[in-house]
Amino acid sequence: MSARAPDVELGDEPPQGPPAHASMRLAAVVLLLLAVLGTAAAAARARRPLGAVEHRAAAAPAAPPAALLEGDRGEGGRGVSQSLAAGDHTCAVLQSGSEVRCWGFNNWGQASPPEDLGPVHAVAAGVFHTCAVLRPSREMRCWGRNVDGESSVPGDLGPVLSVAAGELHTCAVLQSGTVRCWGSGDNGETSVPEDLGQVLAIEAGEFHTCAVLLSSSEVRCWGANAYGQASVPKDLGPVFAVAAGEFYTCAVLQSSSEVRCWGRNEDGQASVPQDMGPVFTVAAGDSHTCAVLHSSSEVRCWGDNRHGEASVPEDLGPVAAVAAGLSHTCAVLQPSSEVRCWGADHAASVPEDLGPVPACSLGPWLSA
Repeated sequence: MSARAPDVELGDEPPQGPPAHASMRLAAVVLLLLAVLGTAAAAARARRPLGAVEHRAAAAPAAPPAALLEGDRGEGGRGVSQSLAAGDHTCAVLQSGSEVRCWGFNNWGQASPPEDLGPVHAVAAGVFHTCAVLRPSREMRCWGRNVDGESSVPGDLGPVLSVAAGELHTCAVLQSGTVRCWGSGDNGETSVPEDLGQVLAIEAGEFHTCAVLLSSSEVRCWGANAYGQASVPKDLGPVFAVAAGEFYTCAVLQSSSEVRCWGRNEDGQASVPQDMGPVFTVAAGDSHTCAVLHSSSEVRCWGDNRHGEASVPEDLGPVAAVAAGLSHTCAVLQPSSEVRCWGADHAASVPEDLGPVPACSLGPWLSA
């Protein structure tokens, strides 16, 4: 259950080394402003008691990781590419044709994409439901549990830039840069503050929601706050990434590229390792957290490890993206674009025929 900047061009060659977060922040601001202004000419051109295992999909040697900005192939405004998403199931957008593949728990149909879904820009996985942003229309479609209306996309929603799925609620960033949420609002998670304004990113935790403001790059949260997960530290300052877990929240600071977390810390999920250093993205699961190190593009995880979700495989190597689910973790490897997962078997068993998955532009834009 993590948040989202610019699209990935599936055929582009990857840059060498970790991306510069300052460039990504600037790109995100520019792209969102283009969408807000409607400049078509400029817009044209990411806890179940099961055994802990580690799985990987078959490698596709010729596939690039594609951690680059994407033009829209002449299809309209730009937004976010979320190619890997994890809840209590896992979904990926395939590089071969923007098709969505899901696996893991499917008791509500959350891992069964509609047969007529078609190509998508982005996918977001909640606990019991999944949502996608369609290509090229940027309309939203959701499937899975809908008891609280979390999968009932408002008919007047229109095109969206990004999407976030919590346990019982869903939020989207509209083409105007504003936020709209629906589903269960029992904890205030769907009550978007009237003065929120335009945002760069949206993130849905279990019962709380956070956004990165366009005007200041500061974090603002609302919803459940029993553990302080929606109480943003007053001295946090601007960020370029945010991730919301079950009852906690993390962000990557602009000033130092370091991770800071707040909220529930029963399993150490909010205790950032002191020797971790700068990172360029963070992913928050149910009770574990993962980050991609700026120095090596390697993954480091901490917090709950009952299913092995925080035990990064020693031979994992550099990654282009990471997503944290309820009891598992997945990453897109560099340079193969191969997906590799570890943790609880039901969601970590990557289909052998999955194929390459385009990595997201790293920042607050991975859904988990």
